[in-house]
Amino acid sequence: MFYKKVRVAYIRVYLWDVSPKSYACRTARAALGEPRAVRGAWISPYHWRMNRDHEEHLLAFGASQRHDFDVDAWVQLAKSGLVSRDEVVATALFLAGGYWYGHEDGLFRVAEELSPGSVGHFAERARAAEFNCSRFDSMLKTRIAHESRHP
Repeated sequence: MFYKKVRVAYIRVYLWDVSPKSYACRTARAALGEPRAVRGAWISPYHWRMNRDHEEHLLAFGASQRHDFDVDAWVQLAKSGLVSRDEVVATALFLAGGYWYGHEDGLFRVAEELSPGSVGHFAERARAAEFNCSRFDSMLKTRIAHESRHP
């Protein structure tokens, strides 16, 4: 059990209580207008929110894939459960849209394979995963630059 501050009130939520009809979600919906009172990485019972651990996995994976890109490895990352499918799709679309990372065709294939019809809808995917573009961009560039100088 944990407490989450929602505006003024604290809501007690049990970790196994995540159904959309649960008391916690009904209470949160009443307080916020949507179910946000579920633990840590959950934004609702249906969508994951990117947290620092997920971001760290994606940064390490993105840096390792910069020179040895493999579409199947991206798909396996999404299926592994370390990060959500939405996060991998948002990351792939973000990197495919940038000029500096490369592998645009492969990244678009990853996004299309994991979420058909997602190509061209980066803003929706980033919002669903709560993907922080500027933070991810600067951290990945820094990591790649640092690892290239200090292997």
